Order: sequence, then structure tokens, then C-alpha cells
Amino acid sequence: MCKRKIPTGKSAKCFPMKVSPASAEFQMTEVSSDEREDVQKKTFTKWINAQFSKFGKQHIDNLFSDLQDGKRLLDLLEGLTGQKLPKEKGSTRVHALNNVNKALRVLQKNNVSGDLNRVCTP
Repeated sequence: MCKRKIPTGKSAKCFPMKVSPASAEFQMTEVSSDEREDVQKKTFTKWINAQFSKFGKQHIDNLFSDLQDGKRLLDLLEGLTGQKLPKEKGSTRVHALNNVNKALRVLQKNNVSGDLNRVCTP
């Protein structure tokens, strides 16, 4: 299959692109990883929105930006646990970190396991 044409006089000659097996495998792995991340992001966003629908909360559009201040994360945990969880009212980084920390404590209290250190690393 011709990938690129290089003009030589009146007609163009076709030269196949050289791709090493290692670089092709790397490209396929990287694409697969990106696709997998997109599917996971989309799936988790839909699951959160399904939960929010059950308890009358506004849906999220972007998983990362909508949960980063911790307020919507606490809303989700309120619905799942049935507990009222206080939220920091400010909009600074300190308020966001306090909200996320509260969410992590609720998860630990309810015996939700996972690598919480990986979640907290910047």
C-alpha cells in the first residue's frame, strides 16, 4: 500500500513507509491505552449521572473538572451513603483539598478499598 508520493518529473512514484515492528506495536499500545481511558471516563461519567438522577442532582459533563473541587464527589457520596456530608463553601485550593479529603475519609469509613495514595498524587 502506498503511503506517500514523491513527485519525480511528470509522474509521482509511490514509496512504502518503513515502520519497524517495535514502533508499530508501541503506536497500537498507545492508541489502545488512550481508547481504554476514554471508554472508562465515559462509562464512569454515565454511572455517576445515573446515580445523580436517582437522587435529583445535576449531571456532570466532565469527570475530571466537575469532581476536582470535591463538592460533586461529596454529593455523590451523600446519595450513596444516605448521610449528609458538609462541604467547604470556598473556592480555593485549600477548600477543594478539604472536600476531597472528607470524601476519602467517608470511603475509608465505609470500608471502600483501593489505592488511595495513587488517587492523591498530583
